[in-house]
Amino acid sequence: MSQVGLTCEDIRFDQDEMANWGGDLWRLHYFTMFHKNPMKLPKYGEINLKFFSENIKNATTLLSWAGSRIDCPVRRGLVADQLKKYVSTDSLPLPSITKGKNALSGKEFTLLRDKIDFFYRVVNDSSLLLTSAIKDMEKRTSRQKLFDYFTKDSEEPNYLVEELMPYADLNRMIAGAEDVAETVKRVADSLEYCVFPPTKTEIITPKGLIVVGTSGNDSYRYSVPPLLIIDGGGNDLYQFSDDPVKYPLSVIIDPSGNDRYLSPDSTKPGIGGAVMGMSMVVDKSGDDFYQGVNVAQGAGIFGVGIVLDYTGNDVYSAKAYSQGAGAFGVGILADSSGNDSLYCVTLSQGLGYTKGCGLLVNYEGDDK
Repeated sequence: MSQVGLTCEDIRFDQDEMANWGGDLWRLHYFTMFHKNPMKLPKYGEINLKFFSENIKNATTLLSWAGSRIDCPVRRGLVADQLKKYVSTDSLPLPSITKGKNALSGKEFTLLRDKIDFFYRVVNDSSLLLTSAIKDMEKRTSRQKLFDYFTKDSEEPNYLVEELMPYADLNRMIAGAEDVAETVKRVADSLEYCVFPPTKTEIITPKGLIVVGTSGNDSYRYSVPPLLIIDGGGNDLYQFSDDPVKYPLSVIIDPSGNDRYLSPDSTKPGIGGAVMGMSMVVDKSGDDFYQGVNVAQGAGIFGVGIVLDYTGNDVYSAKAYSQGAGAFGVGILADSSGNDSLYCVTLSQGLGYTKGCGLLVNYEGDDK
């Protein structure tokens, strides 16, 4: 560069010249920063690498980072614990879904009951930001229309998205998803110390089905995703596709075992994928197998999809909008360790589509 009289400061797009082509309603500030100064990329690459290395298992922090990249700079819990009201009260006793349903009544299940009750108190709160954000969008269109628009080679114009966006409060959606992610994180912590029942237990709630597994090998086959599956270990099978019916959230927490997560329906979102909602998986150990088709394994379309897999030699297989893909939302696949293999066809593995952030964070191991 010096031989032709240039410096690093000259390596940039001419913003005035680019302005001749018009602007973009959904152009992100993070993109604009690098577009104006691409030489910042190496520095930010190092910063991001350090951040991901330190927060690979923290879904709340990863989600906050991703949200800020789509111009939703929300950091719940920065000043105070946003979940405090769900764990303590000055007067009235906290509500208990397990007590109300007479489930897991033995004293040995106290810790497990506390975790389930805590989770349900959060999602049952009518003021939860995730719920209100999704409801506003549900009034304007259907999940199936959005799914079809993004996953099919359709000639349909962009009116569906353009008409929805003024009513899509992505800041509120990300804030609510952070609350849920933090809730799931706390439920997953120390789950290994919980005693699980000898047989699978189902708790029917107004928000959806809560399923409590055993410490052995369980099978979870459902026509629609349950609200919560909390398992005690073992080599388990999870098989379902589709959107939740009663509530825009589905969560799986599994501490150990060589598990299989199967979503065979190409016309519906899979496990870890969400359209106008949130889907989250925390698998703490084991050699796991994930197989989906479209919108799975950490994918969010006007929503948030998160898969955290801590350890094990894992295999991920999908077609499109998977393995860390976000469109008008966030998709995160974070795998902490193990020799992993990831297969896809298109629009996957760290895809940031319009107004979206996709993160595929694979920390260590000989991966393919």
